[in-house]
Amino acid sequence: MWRTVMVLTCLLATASASYGQDGGTALAGVADAEEMNEETAEKFSYLERHPLRVNYASEQKLAASGLMSRYQAASLADYRRLHGDLLSVAELAAVDGFGATFAESMRPFLSFESSRLPGQAEKQKKLGHELELRTAYKFPGFTAAGRYKAEYGESMEAAISYRDRLNGYLSVCGKRRPWRIIAGSYNARFGQGLTLWSGMSIGGITTPEAAYKRSSGVSPTWTYSGAGLKGLAASMGIGKIRLAAFGAKDIAGGNLTWLRRDGEAGLTFKASPASQPGKVACKLAGDFKLCVRGIDAFGEASWDFMGGCFAALAGSAFPVGEKGRGAMVIRHYPATFDPSGAGAMRSSTKVTDETGILATVRYGPLLFSADAAVRPESGKRQLKLLLQHEWKVSGRITLKTRATERLRDYDRRTRTDLRADLAVAGEPLSFNVRMNVLRCRKFGTACYAEAGYRKEKGALWLRATAFHVDNWDDRIYVYERDAPGNFSVPACYGRGFGLSAYASAKFGRLRLYLKGGLTTRKEKPGRAELKFQLDHAF
Repeated sequence: MWRTVMVLTCLLATASASYGQDGGTALAGVADAEEMNEETAEKFSYLERHPLRVNYASEQKLAASGLMSRYQAASLADYRRLHGDLLSVAELAAVDGFGATFAESMRPFLSFESSRLPGQAEKQKKLGHELELRTAYKFPGFTAAGRYKAEYGESMEAAISYRDRLNGYLSVCGKRRPWRIIAGSYNARFGQGLTLWSGMSIGGITTPEAAYKRSSGVSPTWTYSGAGLKGLAASMGIGKIRLAAFGAKDIAGGNLTWLRRDGEAGLTFKASPASQPGKVACKLAGDFKLCVRGIDAFGEASWDFMGGCFAALAGSAFPVGEKGRGAMVIRHYPATFDPSGAGAMRSSTKVTDETGILATVRYGPLLFSADAAVRPESGKRQLKLLLQHEWKVSGRITLKTRATERLRDYDRRTRTDLRADLAVAGEPLSFNVRMNVLRCRKFGTACYAEAGYRKEKGALWLRATAFHVDNWDDRIYVYERDAPGNFSVPACYGRGFGLSAYASAKFGRLRLYLKGGLTTRKEKPGRAELKFQLDHAF
């Protein structure tokens, strides 16, 4: 613990008034890309290349994007009907349910194209297509993947993808009323994820902006990871009421949500196979979210009929001064609560046998979070601490320092992780350097230096990595640049070094991506890979 106290003191001493953050990590509830899962990274990568057109997208498409809740999507749709198109992030911040901090974090993933602006009178094309093909050679195997998507305005879309398995969907939407029917792959995500949150879910939360989940209801998905459900789903809006029903292999349920001007309240029912073989888990849950003058209150309580118990979580996100935001969340998941299909916040691996409290605050360039949890069944206790500071050295140079500590009273009692990232951003050249030290079983270190050349028509990045990690529990994950839709976070383990190169080129609507890498390790197998990807929108 003394190591963490020393590091926290040093970081606090270097605090400055500058501040910057990446919208994707803030919206996902993580402080760094290494903490994302594959589905989340894939979603934000797609939205960076295809920003959500907030003035032309239907309410269903706004919610299905995953950037906002159904309440926020309905609020935005109402605002457009009353006031016309939105022209800036500042105007979005004034819409009920958004706010300045949240709207700003969405900036990289939004497009404010508008018929109110000169030369932008045409709406979205009636028929659109997108094709993506990729190949990869990872010693000693070869893989191929691809996906295709076709859209006919807002009324119909179909997609298919293949990597390890085949995924796809057909979705039909209403033009005048908010209804949708989906056949194939889809996500069903309601409330705070305590009863149902299909697909992958971020467990722990480190940022105030993502302390609460933004449920999307039923929405189609064509992710390579195959996460989600496969079957039939439908949703419909009647005034301020939103109804949803879904069915897939061994799972069925529905949701009713009442949208208000200042929030939403919902009921969800789900029946599915329990984590115990031969058992069926039925759950009935109620959830709410209110937003009043920049303060968000949210929660969900779920009754597990099989376990005969309640699980619940509740919290609030609120302003801290003029340039900060904080959040607190409490949770209680009994040991008899079945975790199947749930994706609520937790510090353990599943939503069961856990009672905890989270506190997080972001103030200017400083981010701090503390998460304390106990497992009542076993009596095990755990405390996670994070302190991150982003220091703007100059207009081009940024230094980000980060310290995390995990304390618990059982195996691997302490885990200390210290990291420093120095970035020199320029046009067309950029440089990044990282140093990472971790202590768990023993000491582990990893560092890298990379240089990049970026132009409108393409980019080239070169990276060299060195690591010394003798114990698997001390492994260090390092995010690597990769083609869109890929998620590359290799674990540094052993003693060795790696070289990687990433290149992209744009020819009209055609985009080409190439990535190659070679890793050598002393007394352990190395790794070699070569990836090629082609994207074409037409």
